Amino acid sequence: MKHEFGYEELEYLTVVLEKLGQALLMLSEPGRDLTKYSYVKGIVLLCVNLIDRKDRLMIHLEEERKKRHEQYRTENAKLSSSLSLGLLEPIETSYLPREMVEYEQQMDNKEMQRQREFTVVASNIEKFYIKLGKVIRGTTTLHPYEETFKMTSLAITKIQRHLPKVGVTTLPSWFESIESGIKIMNPVISLSAIEAMIYCLTAENVHPVYSSYRQLIVAERNRKVGNDYQKHALEKLWSLLDYPHMHRKIIDLIVNFSRYFPY
Repeated sequence: MKHEFGYEELEYLTVVLEKLGQALLMLSEPGRDLTKYSYVKGIVLLCVNLIDRKDRLMIHLEEERKKRHEQYRTENAKLSSSLSLGLLEPIETSYLPREMVEYEQQMDNKEMQRQREFTVVASNIEKFYIKLGKVIRGTTTLHPYEETFKMTSLAITKIQRHLPKVGVTTLPSWFESIESGIKIMNPVISLSAIEAMIYCLTAENVHPVYSSYRQLIVAERNRKVGNDYQKHALEKLWSLLDYPHMHRKIIDLIVNFSRYFPY
């Protein structure tokens, strides 16, 4: 079908992300000094770009699907009208919706398979992010890790939307890296962690997993057990106002945060 191209690109994206995930898994091994690998930021940045590209492709393919549905509805309506007026001999018309349904079912099955494959990619990014969280907790020289942490925070939060559509009952281990990033005395890393958390908390309509994260975080706050991520984030945002060049971004985050989670 003429729509195969977009789906073929999804296959390529998945394969490349699998390879990048394997590279990040290797870098997650104990003893690996991330500052010695100049390509680390490039790998993570490419992961983010490919995940964003998959987002755009999925939107485009869904729009194409809607156009096909409308086209079939229009053609069938015209055909039904002609038949009712006796302008055409009765013919078999069921192949139109059946062809569409069979094709889209195949594509849906492939997407479900990609979601399972993305689970492995996400797991590898998660392991790398957990290691990154440990690294920033154990060093005072944070500048070399700023961009890598920022990009990895984006990658781990955004890839969730491409996993199987199920929720979770506990917060994942990589949330500890978000906590570490929020508390750390580095504005770039702290803002990256806060933005990642806000993304997870405000994207509940995008994927069930984000709704689960929001419910779990709010429940922890209400029960006063575990980490009050919202409190930590808001306190850090106010403290970061000491950095004048970040005022606009910080104020936007405070406003956005307060809109969803009045404290």
